[in-house]
This record gives sequence, C-alpha cells and structure tokens, in this order.
Amino acid sequence: MALISSSTVLSSHSLLSSSRAQDFHGFSRNTSSRNSGRQLQIWAAGGKSMPPRQGRGYDARKAAAEGIRKRMSNKDLDQAGWVQVAEKDDLIEGKNKAIIHDNNGYVLVQRGSLIYTVKANCTSCQFPMIDGKVEVVGEGDDLTIECPLCHTKFSLVDGDVTEYCPKDGPLQWFIGTIKAKAEPVAAKVYPSRMSNSGRIYVKFTGI
Repeated sequence: MALISSSTVLSSHSLLSSSRAQDFHGFSRNTSSRNSGRQLQIWAAGGKSMPPRQGRGYDARKAAAEGIRKRMSNKDLDQAGWVQVAEKDDLIEGKNKAIIHDNNGYVLVQRGSLIYTVKANCTSCQFPMIDGKVEVVGEGDDLTIECPLCHTKFSLVDGDVTEYCPKDGPLQWFIGTIKAKAEPVAAKVYPSRMSNSGRIYVKFTGI
C-alpha cells in the first residue's frame, strides 16, 4: 500500500483552496460586471435607480425642493379648484390667447398683471371671440371684449352685455335685425390669476 505524506495532503488542500478562491473571485467579478451593466441600463433609461446628480455645489435640500416643485407643477388641479392653463411667457401683451379645458374653448386676455378668461364664443351669434377687440372702460380694471362679427360687447369682469348688436355695419345690421327680439345673454367669465412664478390659473368650477 502506497503511503501519502502529510505534506502532500497539505499541498493538495492548498491547491484546491486556491482554485476555489480563484473561481469565487472570477464569479464575483462576472456578477459585478453584469450588475453594473444592468444598473447602467436602468440609469440610461431614467429608471428609479438613477443616482442623484451630485458634485461641487450640490445641495440635497434644494434638489429635494425642486423635485417637489416639479411634481406639484404637473398636477392639473389644486385643492382650491384652480387649473393651470398657461405660463406668463405664453402670453403676448395686447393679444388674446385661446385655451382648451375639458374640450371647451376659452379666451385668455392679459392686460399688465391682470388676467381675464371668457367663454370662447359670442352668446349673440356664436362667433369665436379670439380676435375680439379689448377696450378699457373708464378707469381701473373694467375691460370689455367685442365680438368680431356682430360687435356685441361684453364686460370681462362680470360678463354683462354692455352693447348688444349695434347695427354699425351691413352685416351687423342684418344680425341685429334678426336678434332684435332676442334677449341679450351675458358671457361666461371665470376668475383668473397669475402666480408669483408666472403661472396662469383659472377657476372653472365652483363659481
């Protein structure tokens, strides 16, 4: 019977342990590489695992506040019922803006820091008032908008008809004659405001 020395056994054990260690480290490197590649794919896709932007000047509080602000700005309706419909930069002074909410059309009017919103169509002839002429009445913030077709004028403050089918032109005379016995109908106006950050809000409900 051949005898195996203790040194041979120890040498074989050492070789086996070394081989297992190399296999383990190789497996760890491969796993780490696969995980890193997968993590990069998630980051590239903008997934939840994307690391925060950090570096010189990074402020965790500001980053968190900015994230909250972005999430809040994406909400269409706040608790008070105000709906964001535009930004200040979307408006051009002296030019009306058409907006859509719940498949209904409205006209947004800006004069300085004042914002007005009226239903898009004239109540007299149903013509769109997006190109209606806006005028200041007296002093203050009382404005009127004039229907481009029948020339009926509406207050942008309360919607009241300030001039009804005036017959001041051939087409206006025709419409005025047809509407002579009809009662004027006030336009629907909506509370509107501009926030300090330049967001335009309109309250369509609860009025």
